[in-house]
Amino acid sequence: MRKIITEIISQFFMITTGMLLGMGLMSLILKDYDSWGWYMPFQILLVSLLTSLASLVYVSKKELSKKEIIIRGVIHFILLLIIVYTLGYFFKWWSEWSGILIVFAIFITVYLIVFISTYISEKKDSNRINEALKNFHDAE
Repeated sequence: MRKIITEIISQFFMITTGMLLGMGLMSLILKDYDSWGWYMPFQILLVSLLTSLASLVYVSKKELSKKEIIIRGVIHFILLLIIVYTLGYFFKWWSEWSGILIVFAIFITVYLIVFISTYISEKKDSNRINEALKNFHDAE
């Protein structure tokens, strides 16, 4: 349970950072410097919290097969899109189709960065565990 909470907190901060950078770049590219209201950081925090909690889709008491991981990955991706676009609609993050596409570009970028970071972290943990098991067996 501790690992799950740590992972959610880690993803929360990565997602928040990615969204802030993405929104900042969007404002810079569109030269729309006055578009952020005082409430925008709170919106980003809410979206980050909900999307990081969506990673609970991967929680399982048993080890997942590759097929189950892929299925859960697709469900996770769709769930994240639903969260981002539903909240984005209510928060009025766009007024034209170009805004929808920009939000999608930011979403994909943040998703890939968080996915790759999480994968690397999980791989390092797995390698450490395997090395410790190898050392344990070698010591016997």
